[in-house]
Amino acid sequence: MFKAADEYADSWSVPHIGADAAHAGGNQGAGVHIAVIDSGIDGTHEDLDDTYHGGYDFVSNDSDPADDTAMSHGTHVAGIIAAEANGIGVIGVAPQAAIYAVKVLDADGFGTLERVIAGIEWAVDNGMDIANLSLEGPDFQSLHDACDAAYAAGVLLVAAGGNTFGGEVKFPAAYASVIAVTATDAADQVAAFSPVGPGLELAAPGAEILSTVRGGGYD
Repeated sequence: MFKAADEYADSWSVPHIGADAAHAGGNQGAGVHIAVIDSGIDGTHEDLDDTYHGGYDFVSNDSDPADDTAMSHGTHVAGIIAAEANGIGVIGVAPQAAIYAVKVLDADGFGTLERVIAGIEWAVDNGMDIANLSLEGPDFQSLHDACDAAYAAGVLLVAAGGNTFGGEVKFPAAYASVIAVTATDAADQVAAFSPVGPGLELAAPGAEILSTVRGGGYD
């Protein structure tokens, strides 16, 4: 267990981008609804149980989008976004935001085009303000259309540029209707696994980030 005093210290990326100042000023993401289109979320985690608000599992087609990946991918992403300001573990960029698990990736971390599109459409139909897609793949017109439709509906789509090790930005990040993000380290250098190039719109901390993992831990 991490001590309360270490909540920001153990979340180096949060003060690095000035989010701690935003928190102190009263902006902690309250009222913002965020879909984490990923591998599901461990909503019972003590650092997520207040910010987690359910969602949908498009892998099993039910309303229990639990994270079953060995890497705890969706749960880790959820903690980066909205780990609670509760004096334990880590703190997210928006610790009062409402996060929703939209499970489109299976236990091995793979998904289908149909599931990803369904997840984006779920975000629109359920009134999400933001949809996070920490996933990558090839270009499909149907995926492009789904992203454009979500953008037109007012959903802010944010996606990882991809693990291309200096290569091009992957999809859906490369679409104009999606904010493409590359990862940086604590020295503000592009992480080795990240893409580079004109398709990127944002660089943000994404290396050596301590966050929540399923089962109640941190990694």
